[in-house]
Amino acid sequence: MWVLGTLSGKVHLRVDNSVVPVVMPARRIPISIRPKLREELDRLTQLGVIAPVDQPTPWVSQIVVTQRNLVICEFVFIQRN
Repeated sequence: MWVLGTLSGKVHLRVDNSVVPVVMPARRIPISIRPKLREELDRLTQLGVIAPVDQPTPWVSQIVVTQRNLVICEFVFIQRN
């Protein structure tokens, strides 16, 4: 059975070390949907899909929240030289 946030077997991610890390600015989240966003982030944390980070990281990406069904999309921008 498939469970959100898990893959069977090993996963190998190839990382290009020549790419410079990017810190994207935070997007504003409308006040009216902040409680639903908090619930969804808590749910994804409980499932082990995401984890809180309490220290600076070299990569920071933005999230986009839609109001129809709460969907969190993460955009990763890769700068190519």
